Amino acid sequence: ELRCSLKQSARGRSQRSSGNAPQGSTSVLLTKPRIEVVKNQDAGAAIAADLIQKALATSTSPVLGVATGATPQPVYRELAKRRQQNSVSFENVRASALDEYVGLPARSDASYRAFLEQQFALPVGMPLGALDVPDGAAPDLSAECSRYESAILNAGGVDVRHTGHGDHRLSLRPYAHR
Repeated sequence: ELRCSLKQSARGRSQRSSGNAPQGSTSVLLTKPRIEVVKNQDAGAAIAADLIQKALATSTSPVLGVATGATPQPVYRELAKRRQQNSVSFENVRASALDEYVGLPARSDASYRAFLEQQFALPVGMPLGALDVPDGAAPDLSAECSRYESAILNAGGVDVRHTGHGDHRLSLRPYAHR
């Protein structure tokens, strides 16, 4: 996999526009995690779609981080349903993928790009040109990572990243402090 790691963290939009941070510094908005127990995967997908929809509404040019695999698919389906109901638009959204396979051409059916085009971008009505995925077949992978990182930073960072939620059960047990 080609996973480009940003040299600078994506800046939170409200922090970036405040002008309080020194030039070249990074700021990340952190919030306390919210834990929700839901009945099923569809209920979880609806909550995740609500959060994504709210985050996208805070910007005129939002950037969404997207992932591949089985776990984000219910969320993508929920967002596509909302797009069909005209409750959300992805016309001005840009999306950045987490990674791509090294050596796999972008047009391969097995690529992350192909997955994201078919499972996310097309169903939600996002222009394919607004989906940025690292080029795993680039002749110079370091240069490709630099291009990819610059594209994210030039877009102002990622507003919200959906990395999947998994289908796991979490058991919490008392913790003894030492």
